[in-house]
Amino acid sequence: AGPDPKGKIALALAGKPVGMLTVRDLQAWRDGLIDKMEASSVNRTRTGLRAALELAATLDHRITNRHVFRLGLRGLPGSNKARRIVLADAEVLRIVNAAYEVDQAFGLLVDVLAVTGARMSQAARLTCGDLQADRPDPRIMMPTSFKGRGQKRITHRPVPITLALAMALKRAKG
Repeated sequence: AGPDPKGKIALALAGKPVGMLTVRDLQAWRDGLIDKMEASSVNRTRTGLRAALELAATLDHRITNRHVFRLGLRGLPGSNKARRIVLADAEVLRIVNAAYEVDQAFGLLVDVLAVTGARMSQAARLTCGDLQADRPDPRIMMPTSFKGRGQKRITHRPVPITLALAMALKRAKG
């Protein structure tokens, strides 16, 4: 699965110009992917194709079948279920301890991720100035995630951390 490096998408639809594609053509292409990849991957792939077809229609006024793109490339049902896995606290502690055995810096990173619940992209953008360890309730000013659309008014949010993690980060900072 994944990107289409050999251009199979283009080959499957190359028999017709974009303006001549029908709902059945696009549904047959989409449905042909079902046995090859997960439904969520099919949906991500068809979204890219639909965007490319919409762009072609925007750039060429002769393409008037945009409604076909919307109907023929509808998303597959049941593919948007989140895979939420919750680990027991003991399992999380085992992972954090194993990370510290590999390397102190790696252990700190995994510990921050475990305590804050942050994404890796958020933790990677943390700076030393984001640590507020000299408070009765230590915290990290966590950068917001890149999820969602548009500009976010708030760029950092305070996230409480344990005193032990605050001291470990303070030592590493120095």
